[in-house]
Amino acid sequence: MREPRPSTPEEATALLDVVAARLAERGITTSRDVLYVPLPRTDTTPVWGAFEPRPLAITIDIDRGWELVIDQPTASPVLELVGRCDETGIDAMLALATSVNAGNLGNVFRR
Repeated sequence: MREPRPSTPEEATALLDVVAARLAERGITTSRDVLYVPLPRTDTTPVWGAFEPRPLAITIDIDRGWELVIDQPTASPVLELVGRCDETGIDAMLALATSVNAGNLGNVFRR
């Protein structure tokens, strides 16, 4: 059975707006930028990015669901997250995303 996830770009955009609102409820100020919700860098955010330290961003792939990427103008490595890609799955995804952003798991994009 397929995990729930948006089936159109419009549904993905609406869900990312909910992500930004849930982050605001946690005291994290951000907003959706097209199909990304960037997380503000912290003092402990690992240095990732091709040219300079860049923010971690949450996005949605319609075929796969939640993804974490580096918010940069060039191609980014992708960290696919397994779980419900709908409003009921946001809190679990945010717990992981904010932990990654805080550096609790090291640089998840290091090869």
